[in-house]
Amino acid sequence: MSNYLGIDVGSVTTKAAIINKKDEVVASAYTKTQGSPVQAIQKLLKELTEPHKDTEIKAVGTTGSGRELARILVGGDIAKNEITAHAT
Repeated sequence: MSNYLGIDVGSVTTKAAIINKKDEVVASAYTKTQGSPVQAIQKLLKELTEPHKDTEIKAVGTTGSGRELARILVGGDIAKNEITAHAT
């Protein structure tokens, strides 16, 4: 089944979630950024992907103050600021 990954990298916390085509949350994870967004993203990806190795990710979206960094790190498809993300 096709799923989608969202990553929100903020100055204080970093969050990620996998959702399916029905907009149901398949998995989610949360950690403190602690001034190291790269390590926070790596930690969350490990937490999400290890139990879901067979999950196909069709697209990745990023948001937050570290959205462009996250997009580059994971090969994301789109990066949106918080205002646009909330409006959507």
